[in-house]
Amino acid sequence: MKFALTSFSLCVVLLHLVNIQLTLAVDCNADDALSLTVSNISSTPTPDVTDGVTTTLTCADGYVLTEGGLGLLCDNGTWQWVGGAAPVCSEVLAPDNIIIGDVTENSIAITWSEASDPKDTYSISISPADGDNPTGSVYAGDPLEYIFTGLTAGTLYNISVTTVSGGVNSMAGAMEQRTTPAPPGDIRIAEITEDSIRVTWAEAAGAVDSYTVRICPADGDNPTGSVNAGDPLEYIFTGLTAGPLLGTSFYIPTSAW
Repeated sequence: MKFALTSFSLCVVLLHLVNIQLTLAVDCNADDALSLTVSNISSTPTPDVTDGVTTTLTCADGYVLTEGGLGLLCDNGTWQWVGGAAPVCSEVLAPDNIIIGDVTENSIAITWSEASDPKDTYSISISPADGDNPTGSVYAGDPLEYIFTGLTAGTLYNISVTTVSGGVNSMAGAMEQRTTPAPPGDIRIAEITEDSIRVTWAEAAGAVDSYTVRICPADGDNPTGSVNAGDPLEYIFTGLTAGPLLGTSFYIPTSAW
């Protein structure tokens, strides 16, 4: 027995049972399968899909339904797909080639390459969650770029970009990047003798592992040195030559460099 629904020819269920549930596995990409569940079959079918047979389709993890999906059970036990389109599960793939752009003390800019279809949006996040916009979303078709702002200087971050299609997320593409360390503040010449100079400075903002101190021209017993963060912020250059004008410079090394 058949009936017409819009322009499609569908089969009607000829079962005199209520709340029958039937599950059928349909081949999908490679070894992945799509599960189709039919429930709430009416004992008196009518030419109405809602009152007759309803379907719930679920793709395997990481896959999204991209074609077909509505089907009715024929009285011979086979399926008739509306419009002749059997369901297709397509894998949601991660974006390629995440590239770090400009990096400052408080911001990191990223770009990435377009993911293959299907895709609706890209979900972007940074960890540890920090700054003005630790999470964001970019529509497919928009410029594939994002700038995290308000970050902490000298901090190592993990950045991820995920493709989203039909509410299904891909595996995340990820990489690490450290913001630029901030310079120390209030550098002062605290004491000068004929052969030594003692310098002090204020703690740098953000994350700091240590401070590297250098005098130029290189002279004396210790023209370069290192002071760990948390130690007294001072350094004494010794064995210098009396008279010449020397300049002192500071660097903040981190494990990123």
